[in-house]
Amino acid sequence: MYPVYATETFNKIYDSLDKSEQDWINKTKEKLKENPVVEVKDYMAKDISISQIKQLNKYLQDLNCNIGLLICHRKPKKDRFIIKDNKIFIFGDFEINKIPQLIDGDIV
Repeated sequence: MYPVYATETFNKIYDSLDKSEQDWINKTKEKLKENPVVEVKDYMAKDISISQIKQLNKYLQDLNCNIGLLICHRKPKKDRFIIKDNKIFIFGDFEINKIPQLIDGDIV
């Protein structure tokens, strides 16, 4: 987990917000602590291999993160992997708009 800091000005503004806005900010701050690792593969002619998924998992371990996103042109049928405590999601380049849903917790 990575620390998320707030400035004095932010705290003043935060205190003036209504509860739903504060809840949204709190949820976003928690997700920022997870700091997902994103890797983009620009392969047009071949699919993502298991070795590339393992490589992303190694990056997650090295960076002490637990969420990895792999974005590619050709999305495989299996697009979610759990390796120990790490979650890896694969998105086709046409699905980039789904990433905010993942961050909001709608995609598990």
